Amino acid sequence: MNNFIIKIKQSFLYCINKKNQKEKYIFDDFFINIFKKNKLKKFIDTKKLNLERIKGLYILNRLGILNNSNIKKNIKQLSTRFKVNQKIPKKEHGFGISVIILNFNGEKYLKRCLESIFNQDYRKKEIIVVDNASTDKSVQIIQENYLNKVKLIKLNKPVGFSAGNNIGIKKAKFNYIFLLNNDTELEQNCLYSVNKRIKNCRNKKWGVMACKMRLKNYPKILNSLGISLQKKEWGFDNFIGCVDFFQHDDLPRLFGASFGACIIKKSLFKKIGYLDENYFFYYEDTDFCYRAQLSGYAILPCPQAIVYHEFSKSSANDERGFLFKAKLAISNRLYLIIKNFYLKALIRYLLSFLVNDLSKMIMALKNFNFNTFLNYLKAYLRFIKILPLALKQRSKINKLKNNFNPCEPTFFLYNQFHCQTITKDKIIAFNRAGLKFFKLPNHRIRFAFFGYACYEKGIELLLASFENLNLKYQKKIDLELHVFGEIVFKKISERSRKIFLNLSLNKKIFHYHKYKHQELSSLMKSADVVIIPSLWNEIYNLVLDEAKLYKKPVIVSNLGALPERVKANQNGLIFNPFKRNDLELKMEKIVLEPELIKKFSSKITQPMSFKEHGRKILNIYKHIYSKA
Repeated sequence: MNNFIIKIKQSFLYCINKKNQKEKYIFDDFFINIFKKNKLKKFIDTKKLNLERIKGLYILNRLGILNNSNIKKNIKQLSTRFKVNQKIPKKEHGFGISVIILNFNGEKYLKRCLESIFNQDYRKKEIIVVDNASTDKSVQIIQENYLNKVKLIKLNKPVGFSAGNNIGIKKAKFNYIFLLNNDTELEQNCLYSVNKRIKNCRNKKWGVMACKMRLKNYPKILNSLGISLQKKEWGFDNFIGCVDFFQHDDLPRLFGASFGACIIKKSLFKKIGYLDENYFFYYEDTDFCYRAQLSGYAILPCPQAIVYHEFSKSSANDERGFLFKAKLAISNRLYLIIKNFYLKALIRYLLSFLVNDLSKMIMALKNFNFNTFLNYLKAYLRFIKILPLALKQRSKINKLKNNFNPCEPTFFLYNQFHCQTITKDKIIAFNRAGLKFFKLPNHRIRFAFFGYACYEKGIELLLASFENLNLKYQKKIDLELHVFGEIVFKKISERSRKIFLNLSLNKKIFHYHKYKHQELSSLMKSADVVIIPSLWNEIYNLVLDEAKLYKKPVIVSNLGALPERVKANQNGLIFNPFKRNDLELKMEKIVLEPELIKKFSSKITQPMSFKEHGRKILNIYKHIYSKA
């Protein structure tokens, strides 16, 4: 039995050395005691083993430690119950990844960074370290410990972040470039996650992927998941300082990616050019991502690839270093907008930056902070120096703008991401005209339902869609749902009843039972949009005529005669009731683009009177009779 226990421990060490992140195997004292007492079969028969221990038994079985056929049979039965794979997952090695690290005096962090890359369960990779004329022992550490594992490029004099990375990118042999700061550490399965994300990515025309960066000293706090640019402030990391409980992992697209940890297609550099070396440091990532988007390439998140960052440890943090970084940031953001932005956006940003910087310079003089004042002055002198370069580059960027076609409509990007990352009321979104600033509507939007509220009329679908919409925008937009007509509570589900009760108590749903025909005028005037979510084939819908009579835009289902009488995106919207969340998306479009209400109203034609309708039908019969 002692030899058996030794084999168990050896198998445990075997699993650790393999470092397989897909499965975790637990060999605890409780598990080993079962072997000691020789009660394994009895314990398996009781079916009290948890999932992790069953996985452990599989490893022992695969290694040939368990030979009893009855035990194997019992393990197989339990595996079916817990859906455990019988095979040890094989390592998947797909796309080649070139990891490029620009190092400058990173003696303290470089070794940990490189070790985290070597520990990855991913073989098809290369590591290129571009040493930016370091004066510490960085080069010595690489030569002594990693000379055969790392491609070392030594520079004779310091260059900027863009120039240093460009040298490494040109030397890379693989198509996927992983730019990485020297003060970072990769999580164990980071490169495997990158490979999986690339392989499963539906949007094939992507150019850059942003890794999820967390703070090294506070591993649950986000450092970055992409970057954005504010109108009145600096460019900044998205969600910095937020606790990460994976709430942002489903974002479809990003404005930009932080080049502290990101993946770029090498082919993209040939199409839009390399990193702009005029930046030296700061905003080169924003500039590159902007150019990529103008060329039609998406910037995507890769939240499964987690990187821990020391945050600003790779650059000087004393007063002199801080002032130098501030000077570069001030001049580079001006260079960015002059070089890239459309004229209207350029004027808005430029005026905003000038006013903001001028106020800070005045405050610095009032407080006798001459170092800050002189730093702003030096920054603007540097900007004047590089201004001709920005104007020269602007003509090249204009050629890209002519070919720019976004993959998604503006309201989609607005809803899915930008309203979460920039500010609550000022959103940057791309369209063919350039950058635009959107404000969430501050007025109340009232959706209305008229008629007999039962399942067939789509009341349950409407309640569920409105609840989701209200949860999403409850702190930003005042939404209301007015139900005019009798609700048959016995014929709707318990969940729909709870939704109705909850939203009624919160004054989001207003129910007006039966109403008189004379009240229709005032009721219609109180609504912004009328919704007809029928789940059965409507032959003729009187509510639609009533909405048209009072020039109210409608959202209708595409069943029966309803879609024949509404022109989509002209006088209303049409949704598919059998497509998940389609009604919610159409309602959301109205919420995010409230100007559509007036646009649709202006194109609504008055319905025919009963006499006109009768004459039309009579003429149809006369025509048929004449042809008979």
